[in-house]
Amino acid sequence: MKITSFKVRNYKAIKQAEIDFGAYNIVIGKNDVGKSSLLEAIDLLLNFDTPVKSGFHKHDEGNNIILQCEFDGLSDTIEKNLTEEYLKGDEFIITVRHESAGGRTPSSVYINGQELDSGAVKIGDEELTESDSREHIQNQLPETVPVLAERDYNSETSLTRNSWLTRLMSPVFSSDTLDETKREVREELEEQSEDIRISLNEVISSQHPHINDVKIDIGEVDLKKSISPDIKVMGDNLEKWMSLSERGSGVGNQFILSMMKSYADSQYGDGYSVLYEEPESSLHPSAVREMGKTLRSVSDQGNQVIITTHSQSLINSHESGSLIVASNDDGEADFKVVDDDGFEAIEAIGAKNSDILQSDYVLYTEGASDAAVVEVICRNEFEDWGSLNVTIQPAGGGNLQHQLENMKQINRNSGILIDSDRETEGGALGEQSQILKDKCKEIKLDHWILTRREIENYFHSDAIREELSGDEISMRHYDEAEAILIRECNYGDGKVQNARKIAERMYEEGLDDEFSDLKTKVEDIFEGA
Repeated sequence: MKITSFKVRNYKAIKQAEIDFGAYNIVIGKNDVGKSSLLEAIDLLLNFDTPVKSGFHKHDEGNNIILQCEFDGLSDTIEKNLTEEYLKGDEFIITVRHESAGGRTPSSVYINGQELDSGAVKIGDEELTESDSREHIQNQLPETVPVLAERDYNSETSLTRNSWLTRLMSPVFSSDTLDETKREVREELEEQSEDIRISLNEVISSQHPHINDVKIDIGEVDLKKSISPDIKVMGDNLEKWMSLSERGSGVGNQFILSMMKSYADSQYGDGYSVLYEEPESSLHPSAVREMGKTLRSVSDQGNQVIITTHSQSLINSHESGSLIVASNDDGEADFKVVDDDGFEAIEAIGAKNSDILQSDYVLYTEGASDAAVVEVICRNEFEDWGSLNVTIQPAGGGNLQHQLENMKQINRNSGILIDSDRETEGGALGEQSQILKDKCKEIKLDHWILTRREIENYFHSDAIREELSGDEISMRHYDEAEAILIRECNYGDGKVQNARKIAERMYEEGLDDEFSDLKTKVEDIFEGA
């Protein structure tokens, strides 16, 4: 099950908010606007945990904390065991209400609006108590895998309490083989200590007549405490194995992600929820993009990923979910989906020119779907795409003509890909396209113009049919492709995701020749990057 909608009331920085989620989600915003509070609230609900007293909004315990999750359906187990009064078709909404009472925070759980009570869950002929019903429901919810911003890769790669290495090695410490080894060690220690005890007892009894016996208690045999693993890595640029602690914090943060994924995959299979704070920490922009790819792969395996960040480098990796802007006005957090507005996203994270200047080149596109398609082409055409320090950024809404100078100010190494809006082959550019072209020449901004009318005119009909519709959709190079797709195939419902899926399908099916002249433009654009 995945979260489709999450509501929060009166938790920490969040007075009231409602957020829709996809499979892969990036929550962006400046520091201290409520991003961490959101992840904490999700973790609280999915684990039916109790918030600390300081968790009440503005420390006002007079207002109850209310958390609500709507999921994309019920698990087979829940549907089978939940009694009829709690079932509403495929709808599955969990609400948890926390109130403050005498220093305690009692909670109430509601399923589809009905308060959970004894008999809510029935397994066979047995009706479970309210407490057992709650536990049963919670066990069916997605497991959470939180990765906090305040992480220390040295601690996470040692056998400290709840470290990722400890979690990874937990099967070793609980194995029958280790238990047998512990028994053998204990027996040996007890045998040796008995010999010592007898010898010691003879001496002590002769010197201290009031002491008539001595016992040596071995105590707990904890083999874990005697183990000090040192994770070492080997790479192309290393002549010998090097301890992870000797590498930079960037490598350490990437390793934390690897350990998290390895643990979650082995323990939960799929269907877990990753709640990752600031994955970009200590990473170069190109490494951030690689981190984004890894997190997307986690999502592609059937898991839900929710990231918080204030990194502009991660904005372009939201293709299979949502880009959510977090803001805060007078202490009240707010969340807004801005998939198609790249400039609003840049503004939301408080990006300065210097932040985006970390990119060697910034390519702007007219819309987010254009950016999605270009990125697919780049990933498939550039073998070293992950190492290229470039950014593909949708320009977003507003008057694009007036945004062009801003683009050049953000990064002098930048350019824009423009729709032609031609109505016929060799015909004149559309009015708006001509205006943009002239403006780019005036301010000396790199620009490229699509040969075909718009990005959707490059889509192959077979890929459109397979991804969006069973009907044959045929478009010529200068038809109003986007409008046709919206009308005939509901292309507008998740346009960015649909554009990406179609482009990826074209590569999968060997239909990418349709992108031929677009590939040439992309190669020209990034030649110097």
